Amino acid sequence: MTRCPLCRAKYRGEDICHRCQTDLSILLTVEADAAKLATIAVQHLAAGNLNQAKYYAGKAKKQHATKFHIILEDFIVSQLAR
Repeated sequence: MTRCPLCRAKYRGEDICHRCQTDLSILLTVEADAAKLATIAVQHLAAGNLNQAKYYAGKAKKQHATKFHIILEDFIVSQLAR
């Protein structure tokens, strides 16, 4: 997260937005969980377990659709199609 989704203030690394006092902890947890899922997907990809990699990459993308998560899933799908 680079900005508060409510007031767009720059994110300062805290659970509460310094400007609007919005609790950001749930969003930060979602982002962290998605990153863990993407890490698991990459580990499965490296081990050659493409179906498991696709599963975890898809979960990561559904939870937090970053450019990386989208590209990761697309890459795994392309490898499955080979």
